[in-house]
Amino acid sequence: MAVLSKRSIVSKVPGIVVYLGRRKEMPKGEMGDTHDDGSVQKTVVMPVKPPEKKRYQQAGRMIVVMNGYELDMSNAIEKVYKHEIRFSVKRVNGSEKDLTCGPKNDVALILRHRVLWNIYRQMLLSDVSFFGRDIYSFFYDCGVNFYSVNKLMEHGEEKIFSFDMQLNMGLEHFGNTLSDLHRCALKQLRF
Repeated sequence: MAVLSKRSIVSKVPGIVVYLGRRKEMPKGEMGDTHDDGSVQKTVVMPVKPPEKKRYQQAGRMIVVMNGYELDMSNAIEKVYKHEIRFSVKRVNGSEKDLTCGPKNDVALILRHRVLWNIYRQMLLSDVSFFGRDIYSFFYDCGVNFYSVNKLMEHGEEKIFSFDMQLNMGLEHFGNTLSDLHRCALKQLRF
């Protein structure tokens, strides 16, 4: 594109000149000139930028602040294995409930994540023969995804870990979070 003046821009499309700007800035005699070769050059006037009194105004300069971090990938782990993990509880009547499902409100979600994290940590510590002693080579997202640095099982293989837990006993293993959840459940049952 060639710039003619401060507000006028000419396109390179043959036969058509587009001026962006006010009509008074356009050169005279260009509203359909005929050239020696017989071609006609048309001028199209584009609307100007709306006045600044309008509701929306052109944005001026703005500062963009970005955080940049240098990552050293020379020590990166080659493979990470993803597993699906489900926590379920067997009720007194024999039915099973998935502990990862529940209400979506903030308090219930945070309490559920804390309880699941504590159960996950207890699971790692309870079966050292399967998981090993390095609990930092695993990650759990408090949902259904479980990641490990080491290959634990073959594709399609399943393993079930079970341990007994009663609400009135063994709360010290799971911290105060489980007792908080138990108190919330009792409040919901009472009201």
